[in-house]
Amino acid sequence: MTWTVWEPSSCVPFGDQQMERFATASSNWNNWKGRIRDGWGTARSLFSLAHPHLLRLRLLDSSHYRSYAAPLFQRYVQSLQPNIDVVDFSTALELLEIDPESVECSLPVLDGYVGLADWDRVTLAAIARSRSPYPAFEIGTAAGSTAILLSLNINDTVFSLDLPRDDTRNQFALPRLSTDDAVIAGRRRASLLEFRPRKNVVLLIGDSATFDFTPYYDRIGLFFIDGAHSYEYVRSDTLNAVRCCAEGGVIVWDDYGGSRDVSRFLNQLAGLGVKIYGVEGTKLAFSRDVERIRESIC
Repeated sequence: MTWTVWEPSSCVPFGDQQMERFATASSNWNNWKGRIRDGWGTARSLFSLAHPHLLRLRLLDSSHYRSYAAPLFQRYVQSLQPNIDVVDFSTALELLEIDPESVECSLPVLDGYVGLADWDRVTLAAIARSRSPYPAFEIGTAAGSTAILLSLNINDTVFSLDLPRDDTRNQFALPRLSTDDAVIAGRRRASLLEFRPRKNVVLLIGDSATFDFTPYYDRIGLFFIDGAHSYEYVRSDTLNAVRCCAEGGVIVWDDYGGSRDVSRFLNQLAGLGVKIYGVEGTKLAFSRDVERIRESIC
């Protein structure tokens, strides 16, 4: 397996990108439903994981606490999802019909920006390279690091959908979580792409629950879901993903094991007979079982 490191040779101002009109439905009650459920779930998880050593780390050293507690929390959440098998990287490649001996991928250097973890990036890059020349679609642009990663590993267009830059925290069609609010408040959409533009990245604007996906139906080789993490949004995004996937397409979800709602939804899908796999050492889950997903949630 080989990979290359991509560094931008110059910083070019970000040009105009193809945009689509933002359509959204405001619902304050939806917002509060997601926040209340998220807070209650966090309290239950903390109680389950309570340990004197963790409490001492939290009080004395927050950085060590996060590095210690995050993998523990991920394993705990994954243990609650008995229907999903977590496989190692080489097994994941076999399930995706990717030859481990011929895997090549490119990883961007983004001046210290921390997005996906290293093994998550390698895994996603390998999947993207294997699905070329089909386009890729991403829900959740954020700073644009994953869009850049996908664009380096796919010989077609990368469509990346995100909310507009202005404050729209009270304008969502479905409930979302308080953690989603924090991401919205703390990010500047596509900031990395302003100085590292990629010709094959097309930025789209809108709420994924109301966005018109019909132009992308049956076209996409890799559909990456990393938008709002509430159960309702993950279900809606997955439904749109299966409509967009071409034959042989793959759906990849971020934050499996890191988000209770994402993990719960995927476990329920797997309980209906859908083949979904987590990748060991990452927060990624994937499925090629697009037709069965469509039958299960449509």
